[in-house]
Amino acid sequence: MSEDIYEKMKTLPSTWWQNASSATALVEWFKFHVIGLLMAGTLANEWQYDVFSGFLLQQSTVLLWVTAGHVIDRVSEILSSADFKITLFTWLDWYDKPGAEGVRVHNRDLLMKSWKSEGLDLGVVAIQGLDAGNIRANEAVRPLDERVWRTLRSTTIEGHYLIGFPSAWTEVTSRTERNATVRRRIKADIACLPVGVLPPDESDQGHGRKLFPAKVLPYLDMPEFEVDDIGGMSGGPLLSVGRTDKGQVAYRLVGLEATWRRSDSRIQVVPIASIVPALETWVQQNFPEEAQ
Repeated sequence: MSEDIYEKMKTLPSTWWQNASSATALVEWFKFHVIGLLMAGTLANEWQYDVFSGFLLQQSTVLLWVTAGHVIDRVSEILSSADFKITLFTWLDWYDKPGAEGVRVHNRDLLMKSWKSEGLDLGVVAIQGLDAGNIRANEAVRPLDERVWRTLRSTTIEGHYLIGFPSAWTEVTSRTERNATVRRRIKADIACLPVGVLPPDESDQGHGRKLFPAKVLPYLDMPEFEVDDIGGMSGGPLLSVGRTDKGQVAYRLVGLEATWRRSDSRIQVVPIASIVPALETWVQQNFPEEAQ
């Protein structure tokens, strides 16, 4: 980026981040860290699918997919169901090649954890083996750098974005082949939505664990565009954005989305201060050699 562009960045209005044009540009950075988990199959001869939102972190040498606790509960429910026949189980990792849009989950006995029953809507999967090797080899994805989630207060915050895969934005196409086999292709579009953080109140207490509230905002340069359904974005990261003195954009991990209320576009966020200690303890317990 040239010095002229840096100077122009300094003069942007304070609401620059709430424009769709800004979100469209910045999501190309953010999507490096955000991958979906696709599960599809048949239940009572009816085909169903889910695309779950989450993001990549690395603790010691362990590659983690972090999401909401209720997402992990749902994944566990599907995996343990004797009636749900899984036909697709894939990490959607942005690999840009037709027919190879994701990394197949090779070992369905996932090492994962949900803290939902403990009052914290946080979940994690340790991505291991061949899956981890394939994801690490893909230049289109990488875990959030440690400085992004450990130095939250080092940059002045100007705005926030919620990143994830809204179910309403997912497209499914199907084709029936000669042997009557139905081939389906699922395209999950990522959303980068401006969010305003709200003052906490008593309703944002959950089993003794404090969440903080926020609200999905409209794009200022696209007032006709309405985001009225963000179901499927649970577990997606909330990132703060700001500008450095040199005009560069800096972003930090603030938390993850736990709940959403359609009536007023209000979300509740699990803060990074609750996420990091839980993940560190879990990695130490399950990967003692790597955690040293």
